[in-house]
Amino acid sequence: LGRLEKSKGVDTLLDAVAGLKDRVLIAGKGSELESLRARATANVEFLGAVEEDQLRALYRGASMAVFPSHFEGFGLVALEALSSGTPVAVTNGFGFRLIPPASHWVEWFAPGDVAGCAAAIEKLRGRKTAAWSQAAHEMVARHHNQRDRVLGLVILYESPVAGRGVPPSPPH
Repeated sequence: LGRLEKSKGVDTLLDAVAGLKDRVLIAGKGSELESLRARATANVEFLGAVEEDQLRALYRGASMAVFPSHFEGFGLVALEALSSGTPVAVTNGFGFRLIPPASHWVEWFAPGDVAGCAAAIEKLRGRKTAAWSQAAHEMVARHHNQRDRVLGLVILYESPVAGRGVPPSPPH
């Protein structure tokens, strides 16, 4: 989902799903699209850029969302998926720290770790149920509302200027 660039780690995802029969949808465009298409297996479909309403439908219809990025600014894509009731597998790289680390809604793996990505995907299999989806949506609404995101961004931008060092976690 998003830019198909090296930093997004899509190659890790492709290697992790190469032996699976599951249908894998990849949304986005970018400089790596053709090289990723060349290494993708038959179960992988590249959708190109998607509109906001398509994105929400993709999240709702997916059994899981995988974000193998080496780096994310704030990891809002994972929160969007969770808010749609879809479990996520994400890297433990900077940016996904807005998600509670001990959350049963998320499986974590290291950036570039194909085996870890595959294991996270396997752990998420069958996890999405109507009750689970509702609970994930409520967790995001409770802990990651728009007000808290804005306050977190203000803290992030003000703290280096104010000389406070590393910015604290966003308020919950």
